[in-house]
Amino acid sequence: MYRLREFVPDDFVPFSHWVSSQEDLVRICGGTFSFPLQQTDFEAFFAASGAPTACQRYVFEEEITKRVVGICCFTRIDRLNDAGHIGFVAVCPDQRGRGIGTRMLTLLIAEGFESLGLHRISLNVMEDNQIARRVYVEKLGFVEEGVQRESVKMDGVYKSIYTMGLLKPEWREFAEGV
Repeated sequence: MYRLREFVPDDFVPFSHWVSSQEDLVRICGGTFSFPLQQTDFEAFFAASGAPTACQRYVFEEEITKRVVGICCFTRIDRLNDAGHIGFVAVCPDQRGRGIGTRMLTLLIAEGFESLGLHRISLNVMEDNQIARRVYVEKLGFVEEGVQRESVKMDGVYKSIYTMGLLKPEWREFAEGV
């Protein structure tokens, strides 16, 4: 069994070991950080990103062993419009391909809609991350809403980012159909 719990500073260490290149970092965090990821930069980003009402960070851990196998967060929570943006999603490399990310995001989405009172959840995904795009659409019910053409430069190549969204009524309908 797994659970979401609040991210604490000590969780940075396992997470930092999952990132082996600037490309990994961009896939997980967008262009927010440079490689190698430094704990001071990470903490400064979260300190600057607002109070807990604007940002919620979680780890996904095994309940018995307490091993952290994933990290996810809402980096922007807009209370005026009941909207949240999923900013980071990462799964421990030795746990990928096992459905961990889907289970983690299912709990994060439920947290957003049920506990945080959100009406809309959005996220961005790189154009070449076909696995994540498929999971977001087929397993979680997200809808592709648009593309930010060639908005990220990686190793001299411009890549596009897809924006996806999920509304609370869609989530309920999707969850019932699964």
